Amino acid sequence: MEISPKVDDSYFRVCYITVVPLVLLRYSWESAGTVTLADGKNSKMTLVQEEAYYVVAQPKPDKKTTGEWVRPLWFLFTVGWYVALSVVIPTLIGVWLDNPSRFNTRPLYTLIGFLLGTVIAFYGLYRMLRRFSKEQKDQYKDKESK
Repeated sequence: MEISPKVDDSYFRVCYITVVPLVLLRYSWESAGTVTLADGKNSKMTLVQEEAYYVVAQPKPDKKTTGEWVRPLWFLFTVGWYVALSVVIPTLIGVWLDNPSRFNTRPLYTLIGFLLGTVIAFYGLYRMLRRFSKEQKDQYKDKESK
């Protein structure tokens, strides 16, 4: 059985409570000299002011706007519904036409409706993907030209 010695951290607490504020106080009032601001003007600042200026005033990296990340998600949502409805609606019409009270041709119109819906879905999907791809390329070119 190993016994670890008890560490008295009161020394560290005293240092933290007394020394850290003094260092921060000195740091905040020590003059950094003349700083050239983003607009080209010179200004006298303390070290803390200078640090705050460089943290706050510097241009941030380009973050995606809401439209840039919502658009692809909305596109996926739209494509999903389009494909589902393109296949389901003609298939249901085929089932309705195959009803014994209509034409009584059990699987014929259902299969025709399913195949027609599949063709419509793939053609529409192809057109949507082509348009979306073109818009993304144009958006990328616009962002690169800035």
